[in-house]
Amino acid sequence: MNNSLEKTFAVLTDTPNEAAVSVLLSALDTSDALIQESALQTLLHRRRSCGQRELLQRWHTLNERWKRIVAEHPRRIANAVRHAILSTDTQLCTNGCDALLRIREYELMPTLITASRAPDNPQAELALGTLLQLAELLYDEMTGPRDRKRGRDPSRTRHYVIPSLQSAVDRFDLHKRR
Repeated sequence: MNNSLEKTFAVLTDTPNEAAVSVLLSALDTSDALIQESALQTLLHRRRSCGQRELLQRWHTLNERWKRIVAEHPRRIANAVRHAILSTDTQLCTNGCDALLRIREYELMPTLITASRAPDNPQAELALGTLLQLAELLYDEMTGPRDRKRGRDPSRTRHYVIPSLQSAVDRFDLHKRR
């Protein structure tokens, strides 16, 4: 990438002006693969989560390569995933759940529990299904060889999520969700 383009993306990364998100979303739609990928990386590295939320809005249209790139930065998109899971919008919640399974942010399991317990949430079953899949992924990580790239100990993560799961089980009489 040429120096002026690098500088442009650096400015778009650091500016607090939310208009940068519109520019970056437009750049995702260009025919130049280098600009597209730079725009994606820039959206992921912006401090505010508006751009990450927009990526989740588009999640179902992103190609596999882009989804892998996003999954390489789980902490960058976790807040947007949290908001998507709690959304009553079917597509956004579906996108958030799919993204969560890819980024494997187990710390968001309590968010899935919250979404599944809400009596008026039309996405409760989706949240429950995602919770079960995420628990299975955590189990696989705990019983398989440790992935040092992920930078976390799955057994420590388990200790974090078990109290949330136990609380949901203890409150079954209130929410009646399996």
